[in-house]
Amino acid sequence: VAGATRSLARLRVVWLLVPALRAG
Repeated sequence: VAGATRSLARLRVVWLLVPALRAG
């Protein structure tokens, strides 16, 4: 369970970074 939570947290960070990178 802890591993899954970590993966979700990481994915969330990526989702937040992607738009920022797209905006340039």
